[in-house]
Amino acid sequence: MILSYLETYEAAAALLVPATASAQVRFGLRAGAYTNSPDPFVGVEATVPVARRIRFDPNVEAVFGDEANDVAVSADFLYDVQRLEDNPLWVGLGPTVIFHDPKPSELDSRTRLGANLIAGASLGNTGWYTPYLQLKVVLADRTRAVIAAGVRF
Repeated sequence: MILSYLETYEAAAALLVPATASAQVRFGLRAGAYTNSPDPFVGVEATVPVARRIRFDPNVEAVFGDEANDVAVSADFLYDVQRLEDNPLWVGLGPTVIFHDPKPSELDSRTRLGANLIAGASLGNTGWYTPYLQLKVVLADRTRAVIAAGVRF
């Protein structure tokens, strides 16, 4: 079931990433915690510049827990508030779809719509990768906060 969510995301991302921007696309990995889950999450993203200080950031985050699996597929837009040499600060927002798959599997799965509010900061640029920290508030049926550490390549 999780694999089908990821395949859907890959197809959507391929349609949303313009071919002319492919040289500017940065891919990333992140991990962190949701305040409503005892289990950590892992995520993947692609950031695509769309204007001078605006980036499109489609991403997927997955929590694989003992009680349930959750997958969030988001289409966020990030605005670089302060463009320092190697340490940009950003804010952002975007829609998200959360797939909840409880265990045992005989319980009903749920799909929820929500919105993300985001703030983040780069921790420097080494040339081929950029580490960062990000805080996010997910507004959905239950509001939750998310803290993440990641790296973009």
